[in-house]
Parts: sequence; C-alpha cells; structure tokens
Amino acid sequence: MTTQSNDTQSQPTGLLRWVGLRAKRLGIAVVAALIVSALALNIAMALLPIFGYQPTAITGGSMAPAIQAGDLVVTRNASPETLEVGDVITYRRDGTEATVTHRIIAEQTTDGIRSFTTKGDANADPDPIDIAFSSDVQRVERTVPYAGYFYATMRSPRVMFLLMALPTIALMALWVIGMGKRSQPRPEPAGP
Repeated sequence: MTTQSNDTQSQPTGLLRWVGLRAKRLGIAVVAALIVSALALNIAMALLPIFGYQPTAITGGSMAPAIQAGDLVVTRNASPETLEVGDVITYRRDGTEATVTHRIIAEQTTDGIRSFTTKGDANADPDPIDIAFSSDVQRVERTVPYAGYFYATMRSPRVMFLLMALPTIALMALWVIGMGKRSQPRPEPAGP
C-alpha cells in the first residue's frame, strides 16, 4: 500500500518535470527563433541597397492614410524625366538632413527646367517650395506597414550590440546551468 502512494506521488512529479523540461526547451527555441529572425531581417535590410532599393522608416504622419508613421517605405532611384504626378518620392530638402516623403501633385517647366510641387496627403496645403532634381531621386516602390518601427529599432547601435551579444550570453548561461547540474549528486535508486 505504501508503494502505491509513493508511485502516485512520483507520477505527478515526473509529469511536472517533463512539462517543465518541454517548456524550457520551447522557451529557448522561441528566443533563438526571435534572435535569428531579427538578424535575418536586419541583414535583408542591409542588402537592399545592393539591388538598388533603399529602406526608409516614416516618422511623421503627413502621408496618412496611404503611408502611416511607423511604416517602412522601400524606394528606388528614378530619373527626374520619369517622374509623374501621383508618384510618391523621398528626397532631402535643401539645407536639411531630414528626408521628406511626399506625393507629386503638379509639375512645371520654366526655362527648360522641370520642377515639381509636392504635398503630404494629410496636409491641407502643398509644400511651400517647388523642387527640381539634377540627379536621380528616390521613388517609393513599396510600403510595409509598421515595419519602420522595427527598422529604426534595429539600426540602433545598442540593439545591434545586444543582438550580437545575446547568443553568447545565452550559451554561457546554458553552460553555467549545465555545470551546476553536474555538481549535484544524483539520487540513489531506492533499494528493495
């Protein structure tokens, strides 16, 4: 009778140990998958310029609802001659480092120079200064909703360092945990 009660007590303990082990393995797998996914997406973003594309995180809401703050736009070089009314372009305003992503709403040619009037879809008025391009400009090819948040975060030096350090820290933690398990004596099997 005593043996049966000991067996029933050891069964839940064995089951709990099994569940705990599976949960631990699942947690490690999920963390590893997240780290690998983040690194893969970051590498993909870094490779886009090789194929002529440029990712840009949108931080303002001037192009809503078509392009929201937090979206990622993927642009490609376009010559000014190919631009048309309705195209969305990303460019730098003279004297600033910030980029602007706005829609072309009109074009003019004055003294043989083609210029464009741009406007954010959410803005009431067009941009105050028409722009002309002497070289290629970035035309928006694709918009990826919410990916701009991820892209901006991934470009942070701290996050990049963390992504590089996390696998090393995880391996060291697993090694230390493994060493702790080896130092614990194994329970002796119950005798007859």
